[in-house]
Amino acid sequence: MAGDRVEDLAEVLAYHYTQALDLARATGQTSQSAELEAPARRFLLLAGERALGLDTTVALANLDRALVLAPAGHPERPEILARWAEAARQGGRHAEATVALEEAIAAFMEEGDTVDAAEAMTTLSNVLWFTGDPRSRELAGQAVAMLESKPPGPGLVAAYAEKSRLEALAGEAREAIVSAERTLALASSLGLEQSAKALGYRGLARCDLGDAGGLEDIRMALALAIDRGQGREAAVIYNNLSVELQGMEGPAASLAAQQEGIEFAERRGMDEMALTMSAGALGSRIELGAWDEFLEAAGQLAERLARAGLVLYVADIRAKQAGVLLMRGQQPLDVLPLEDFVEAARVSGSVDQVAHIFSTVALARFAAGQGERALELMAELEQRPHVRGSASYPAFLPGLVRTAVAAGDLALGNRLASGLEPLDLYQEHALVASQAILAEARGDMDEAARLYSEAAERWGQFGVVPEQAFALLGLGRCLLALGDPAAGEALSQARGIFATLGAVPCIAEADDLLERATALSS
Repeated sequence: MAGDRVEDLAEVLAYHYTQALDLARATGQTSQSAELEAPARRFLLLAGERALGLDTTVALANLDRALVLAPAGHPERPEILARWAEAARQGGRHAEATVALEEAIAAFMEEGDTVDAAEAMTTLSNVLWFTGDPRSRELAGQAVAMLESKPPGPGLVAAYAEKSRLEALAGEAREAIVSAERTLALASSLGLEQSAKALGYRGLARCDLGDAGGLEDIRMALALAIDRGQGREAAVIYNNLSVELQGMEGPAASLAAQQEGIEFAERRGMDEMALTMSAGALGSRIELGAWDEFLEAAGQLAERLARAGLVLYVADIRAKQAGVLLMRGQQPLDVLPLEDFVEAARVSGSVDQVAHIFSTVALARFAAGQGERALELMAELEQRPHVRGSASYPAFLPGLVRTAVAAGDLALGNRLASGLEPLDLYQEHALVASQAILAEARGDMDEAARLYSEAAERWGQFGVVPEQAFALLGLGRCLLALGDPAAGEALSQARGIFATLGAVPCIAEADDLLERATALSS
């Protein structure tokens, strides 16, 4: 009945063969059982592969059964392990996926199968990156070197695409574009499909260099991945699209893409990407001023991320959680291993994670009265290669500059704001806000008031609620220093926003300034 449609009917065939195998074993037909194991294993593997990216639960169920039929020492076990590991990581089981891939690589190497070993290394490199393991990039380089020594094929295309991804995430945008274009050219020369992954990361790198045409690459890559049933790749591209939309259109547009991506991943049982995009969505909610929603979801999400082995995402959520609680006048730091978070980011090789975690921990340390440690972290952050090219850096820049100035290090504040080319709207707004803070610190109140006013308008239109409040508060301070009665209006607006956020210390500062503004106007 299957004819030429064996792959399309793989799950049906797997079901029939496994049922026949179970019946043969139950009735003691040893010879027939042995004959049925090979086709059952074949179609379970094929059915599992077909379900990858479409239904993770189904993929794992088939591949679990295939592994049972390929015990340790079986010649087909390494191939099945590699496929099983991909399904496990999509289901958020990163530690198990790592163990399975390491076993598969060792077995392939023992057999002298360097091509399959290198392809498994490429997958393991990707898994390790998500868990914050610094071996990721070295392993990807080994995979490329091994595959380049063989005739080119799909494995080398995949390895080049992973190399492009790692370069893009390390802030090496130009190198990432070169690797992506090499990937696309190789696939074309081999008559293979265009790599959605390479196209997507070329787009990400182009956006990071200020080329808005990168969004077209990302959207094209997303359409290709969805059309081909490459579910996990499509989910990753949804996430990257949300990152770039944050810089170009603001947190509301970013959140919309994240929610669409989360729904896409959840429908396919891809817990890994659903969880990581949920972490990003929580960050967007902070910027949109939905702090109650953030705090309500943060604890449970952090626990789920921890169970999945996604250490860097746990660190990011917990550090943000501490920052929001401190902004509300609470002191949660005693129970959080903040320095472990910093070290995890430091060794990760991800410039975005460094920007996220160093910034959130530094701001939390300062809010908790630990100014010296905050300055140390900001000074290290400022020196990190490529950090200003991170899509995350502008979101933290005004807070970092405010903190440096408040801690008495104006020079550090200047360094943090220097060298950032305004390549998207978020960067433009962050620079204006930072320049306002620095002008106020220098005592140039007229210039600071002008810049704060511009920053407040920019943040309001862009939808970054907390920074709009800080800009209005700064405007009120400067106008008050200039003896301008308009200070009261700006301070009232700032207080209203801080009250909505529940930011108790900022409310207290606004109240104090309002009292002085009232005295001035009377």
